[in-house]
Amino acid sequence: MEALCDMMEAITGDTAFTEQANKLLEKKKGKKIMMCEYISQLEVRGEAKLTSLLERLYDLGRGEDVELAVRDRDARARLYRELSIPDHRCE
Repeated sequence: MEALCDMMEAITGDTAFTEQANKLLEKKKGKKIMMCEYISQLEVRGEAKLTSLLERLYDLGRGEDVELAVRDRDARARLYRELSIPDHRCE
Protein backbone atom coordinates (compact mmCIF):
# COMPACT_ATOMS: atom_id res chain seq x y z
CA MET A 1 0.00 0.00 0.00
CA GLU A 2 2.86 2.37 0.81
CA ALA A 3 4.34 1.92 -2.67
CA LEU A 4 0.98 2.71 -4.26
CA CYS A 5 0.60 5.85 -2.14
CA ASP A 6 4.11 6.99 -3.03
CA MET A 7 3.45 6.42 -6.71
CA MET A 8 0.11 8.26 -6.65
CA GLU A 9 1.65 11.18 -4.78
CA ALA A 10 4.51 11.35 -7.31
CA ILE A 11 2.12 11.26 -10.27
CA THR A 12 -0.52 13.66 -8.96
CA GLY A 13 1.41 15.79 -6.46
CA ASP A 14 -1.49 15.11 -4.06
CA THR A 15 -0.69 13.85 -0.56
CA ALA A 16 -4.32 12.79 0.01
CA PHE A 17 -3.53 9.19 -0.89
CA THR A 18 -0.90 8.92 1.84
CA GLU A 19 -3.05 10.84 4.32
CA GLN A 20 -5.96 8.48 3.70
CA ALA A 21 -3.71 5.45 4.17
CA ASN A 22 -2.37 6.88 7.44
CA LYS A 23 -5.92 7.40 8.74
CA LEU A 24 -6.76 3.82 7.89
CA LEU A 25 -3.58 2.59 9.62
CA GLU A 26 -4.46 4.56 12.76
CA LYS A 27 -7.99 3.16 12.73
CA LYS A 28 -6.73 -0.42 12.36
CA LYS A 29 -4.12 0.06 15.13
CA GLY A 30 -1.37 -2.05 13.65
CA LYS A 31 -3.60 -4.74 12.14
CA LYS A 32 -2.98 -5.79 8.57
CA ILE A 33 -4.86 -3.70 6.03
CA MET A 34 -6.32 -5.26 2.94
CA MET A 35 -5.81 -3.21 -0.21
CA CYS A 36 -9.53 -3.47 -0.96
CA GLU A 37 -10.27 -1.57 2.29
CA TYR A 38 -8.03 1.26 1.20
CA ILE A 39 -9.47 1.39 -2.31
CA SER A 40 -12.98 1.34 -0.86
CA GLN A 41 -12.23 4.41 1.23
CA LEU A 42 -10.85 6.23 -1.81
CA GLU A 43 -14.02 5.39 -3.72
CA VAL A 44 -16.19 6.73 -0.89
CA ARG A 45 -14.17 9.95 -0.92
CA GLY A 46 -14.62 10.39 -4.68
CA GLU A 47 -18.30 9.56 -4.55
CA ALA A 48 -18.90 12.12 -1.78
CA LYS A 49 -17.17 14.81 -3.81
CA LEU A 50 -19.16 14.03 -6.97
CA THR A 51 -22.43 13.86 -5.02
CA SER A 52 -21.76 17.30 -3.54
CA LEU A 53 -21.16 18.71 -7.01
CA LEU A 54 -24.27 17.16 -8.52
CA GLU A 55 -26.46 18.27 -5.59
CA ARG A 56 -25.23 21.86 -5.90
CA LEU A 57 -25.82 21.90 -9.64
CA TYR A 58 -29.35 20.49 -9.24
CA ASP A 59 -30.12 23.01 -6.49
CA LEU A 60 -28.99 25.80 -8.82
CA GLY A 61 -31.17 24.47 -11.64
CA ARG A 62 -28.13 23.74 -13.81
CA GLY A 63 -29.25 20.46 -15.35
CA GLU A 64 -27.09 20.90 -18.45
CA ASP A 65 -24.02 21.27 -16.23
CA VAL A 66 -24.99 18.07 -14.40
CA GLU A 67 -24.78 16.17 -17.67
CA LEU A 68 -21.53 17.94 -18.51
CA ALA A 69 -20.06 17.03 -15.11
CA VAL A 70 -20.94 13.39 -15.65
CA ARG A 71 -19.56 13.17 -19.18
CA ASP A 72 -16.58 15.55 -19.28
CA ARG A 73 -13.69 15.26 -16.81
CA ASP A 74 -12.26 18.71 -17.56
CA ALA A 75 -15.66 20.36 -17.20
CA ARG A 76 -16.17 18.50 -13.91
CA ALA A 77 -12.86 19.83 -12.58
CA ARG A 78 -13.84 23.36 -13.64
CA LEU A 79 -17.21 23.02 -11.90
CA TYR A 80 -15.56 21.79 -8.68
CA ARG A 81 -13.43 24.94 -8.68
CA GLU A 82 -16.30 27.23 -9.68
CA LEU A 83 -18.56 25.95 -6.91
CA SER A 84 -15.74 25.65 -4.37
CA ILE A 85 -16.37 21.95 -3.79
CA PRO A 86 -13.55 20.98 -1.44
CA ASP A 87 -11.59 17.80 -1.51
CA HIS A 88 -13.53 15.37 0.71
CA ARG A 89 -11.56 13.32 3.16
CA CYS A 90 -13.10 10.27 4.78
CA GLU A 91 -12.97 10.18 8.55
